[in-house]
Amino acid sequence: MRMLTPPHPGAFVKTEVIEPHGLTVAAAAKVLGVSRPALSTFLNGRSALSGMMALRIEKAFGVKMDTLMRMQSSYDIARTRSREGELDVEPYPPAADETDYLLRSPANAERLREAMARAGSGERAPMDVGQLRRQLGLAEE
Repeated sequence: MRMLTPPHPGAFVKTEVIEPHGLTVAAAAKVLGVSRPALSTFLNGRSALSGMMALRIEKAFGVKMDTLMRMQSSYDIARTRSREGELDVEPYPPAADETDYLLRSPANAERLREAMARAGSGERAPMDVGQLRRQLGLAEE
């Protein structure tokens, strides 16, 4: 089970690795072979953990790279999920329901009405999915 708000891996590295060793950020950066600003940005949660940084931490301090990368992944997933409501994406249905799906979209329904009006008809005989996709401008050429 995932945590609702997992910590940024930089916070973990700072409190559980760097501070217990009594290192400053500058000293830890030197041990890791990175710049002080790069390490500080990561430790303060303003940048993501790269694979290379995770490997450096593993080699210098023994914290497994895999563990750190999983922490980053959990953090990224939680942050992205928290923004889920900002997306306006409908589930894509199986092929049998594609016609209904295409018509449910307000934008597609409006494009279909316009295409039918251009054709000079308010009503048309039922179309197959390919014809509908062409009318909506969604068909692959």
